[in-house]
Formats: sequence, C-alpha cells, structure tokens
Amino acid sequence: MLSGVKQELAELARWRLRPEFRPYRDFFIRMVEREFITPEEQQLRQSAALRQMALEAADNVPYYHELFRTLQLDTASLAASDWLSHLPILSREDVQASFDRLRAPRYSLQQGNARIAKTSGTTGQPVEVLHSIEYARMFTLLKQRELRMFRFDTRQSFASIRSPIDLPRRADRKALGKGEEFRHDRWPLVGRYFETGPFACFGNNNDIEQQANWLHDRRPNYLLAHSADLEHIALAYQPLGNADFLQGMLAVSQQMKESMRHNIARSFSAPLQQNYGLNEIGLVASRCPHSDHYHVHAEHCLVEITDNEGRPLPPGQRGRLLVTSLGNPAMPLLRYDSDDLAEIPTEPCPCGRTLPSFRKIEGRYRRNAYLPEGTWTFWDALLNALDQIPKAQFAHIRQYQLHQYRDGRFQFRIVASEDIAHTLEAELRTAIERILPGSSAKLELVQVTEIPRPASGKIQNFTSDFIPD
Repeated sequence: MLSGVKQELAELARWRLRPEFRPYRDFFIRMVEREFITPEEQQLRQSAALRQMALEAADNVPYYHELFRTLQLDTASLAASDWLSHLPILSREDVQASFDRLRAPRYSLQQGNARIAKTSGTTGQPVEVLHSIEYARMFTLLKQRELRMFRFDTRQSFASIRSPIDLPRRADRKALGKGEEFRHDRWPLVGRYFETGPFACFGNNNDIEQQANWLHDRRPNYLLAHSADLEHIALAYQPLGNADFLQGMLAVSQQMKESMRHNIARSFSAPLQQNYGLNEIGLVASRCPHSDHYHVHAEHCLVEITDNEGRPLPPGQRGRLLVTSLGNPAMPLLRYDSDDLAEIPTEPCPCGRTLPSFRKIEGRYRRNAYLPEGTWTFWDALLNALDQIPKAQFAHIRQYQLHQYRDGRFQFRIVASEDIAHTLEAELRTAIERILPGSSAKLELVQVTEIPRPASGKIQNFTSDFIPD
C-alpha cells in the first residue's frame, strides 16, 4: 500500500489554512478519510446522495418531473439499486435544447445563488449549465484534494499558461493581451483557503517561443497547462536547457497520450500529473500518481461506464463514460454523456484509495465515429515515427499538427526553428513504412510559421475534414 489515512493526514498538515478558515480543518480531514472508507461504504454514500439529488430534481426541475412521471419512478422506485440505469442518456444537445426545463426556477443569476458554467466548444456548440454557488465552490475544495494527492508544496511558486479567457483579468477587466502576464501573491482557488507561495500566468495566445522564454524567466516550481500546449512548450524549451526548477506539472482539459508524455519528458523531468473534468460538472476525477487509475471525487459526482445503449458494463470492459452531478440542485445532470470512452478497472488501485475509479480515457468518441477506418492507426504510426527521428532533428520542432483531408490525404504541419521539412519528411516516411508496411496513406509534410488556434483556445494535434463543424 502506497498511501493511507495516516500518510494523507500528515500531508494535509503541511497545508496551512488561512486564519479565517481554520474552522474548516475538520472538513478537509473528513475529505481525507472519505478516500479510504470501504468500497461498500463508498457505494452506500453515493447511492444516498444520488437518491437525494433525484428527489430534489423530481420536485423542482420540470425536465425530471416529467421524465420520472413518464417512467413511473416514484420515491419507492428510487430505493432500488439499479434505477439510474433506466434513465435515458442525457446528451449535450439535450442540455442545449432544454436549458430552461433542466433548471430549478428558484436558482438564477439575478438572485445571486447560481452561476453559469460554459464549455469551450472545442467539439461543437458551447453548452451552458447553471451551477449553484455551493456546487461551484466544490471545485476549489476538490482541487485541494487533487494537489495534495499530487504532493504539490504550497510554499512554492505556481504558474499557468492557458487561454486568456481562462486566466485572471487585468485591472480594467480586460483579458490579458499578448506579452502581458498576471502575478499574484498566492495560488488561484486553493489560495482562498490556504497559505501559498506566489502565482503567475501567461496567455497561450503568445508565440510558442515566447511561452517557453516566459517559463524560463519566471522559473516556477509548478506549471499547469492544456495537454497539447504543455507538449509544445516542452518542444520549444529544448534549446533553453534543463528546466530543473520544475517540481511538478499538471496537464488539464485534453487527453494526454503516451507519445505526448514522452515528448514532454525530453525537456521536463518533473512528475506529470493529470485530471479529468467537464465544465458542465466540474472536477470529476484525478489521475493517481501511482497508477493509471482516475479516482472519482465521489462526493461531487457519480461515474458509469456503459455500452452504447446505456447498460452497465462489467470490470475490464471499455464503454461510454456517463457522469451524474450529485450536489447541483440548480441544474442536475443525470447520466450526462461526457462524449468520452473509458475502462472499468479489474483490480483496486494499488495506492490504497477506495474512491471509485476508471482508466484508459479516449476522448470524443462521437468525433471518432466520423473518421474513416485506419485513421487512428496511421496517427499512432506517425507519432511512433516522430519518436524515432534523430534527436538533432527533433530538437528543431516547436509545434505539430496532422490534418486529414476528404480525399484521404494527410498533411503533417510543423513549426520549426530550422528548415527541416525535406529531410524530416523522408525520415518519417521511412519510419512509417517500418511500422505500417505497405501503408497506402498519402502523407505530405509542410513547414508553417504558426498553427492557428480555434476559437476555444485549445490547440488540436489532430484535425480532420471528416469531423463535422
């Protein structure tokens, strides 16, 4: 066993509550203890919270009032262990079309007891969800658990490179412009409750070399960024030497592939941590530092892994990842489709935590459904080929993106510090032929000055004309 209540309470003792929040100490102790109760107790607590949420939804939310009546689900029915699986899957389109009917009327922005959470729209039209103030506040409390699990030291400095819309505003309330940074004497979110070191942030709309140089000059102990951005920052950092000041990194918002982890490790030797969240729900799970399990924040949400029809799958199976919010009376989402795939573990996590967990996330399965057969096979082959090119060649790469055209062609776009397109293309073709002998895929490599970001701010390493707008 790598962890336990005793070890985690010792780690919690390193987190110094600000004087006005010292009465919260017992709350954070209970959160630690919740991580190690028996699996049976975990299930009982989640079932009780789910039933309470369903009763509130049936009484106060028009959408669920009608749905429960149609399905003949009453108070007695909610005592059954499998009632949730009888509900239909809730899609993002359902939320977009039924916002007013999914909202409890007593919660609103005007009354000051709710706030809007909005998705980035990376894979479709943005979705808006109403969160109660208490529910939104849970993000900060769960973030503390996550950073404690990751062993982040609050006495050190923290930095973030993200889209300006996700960063603190300037004094005039405008988003940070190019070349501008924001600095504060404490970390965001957890700095509200705990004593921390300083914080600084920089926009990912700056050139990738500027981002790397900013990181080199600022020299933070911890860095948070989108997964694809973190990889590109690491690539751009190669000429600057070893970033030995980094003690930890947190990749958010996007899937982190093993090839990306490898590229990041070329420049940054600090531990790379991950989480899984949805703007519609909040922080769903945090990846265990000791395994590939994602530990679900069971107080906040319930996760199911199901087949395409929403039927529960046994351990070891891969399926749709559905999330149910457990503490948002303003706009409960029951069986919300994350649009991701995941696998149910067959064994408990070796770390000792008993929180529900899942593993092997694969993002955006509905986007994947539009892609021709063999697309991901070629993409994986290209990533493997990229990993085999000489270190001297790789050191020039700053960003990359593979695009798939309707006629089946692939275009590999790179931003590089030197003119390497011709020799790199030949090396990639040779490596791909070794990995996929006889592949008929047509690959063209072009060297560009930049890879434009979509409106969401999240750069994508793979794009395709087959994916609908």
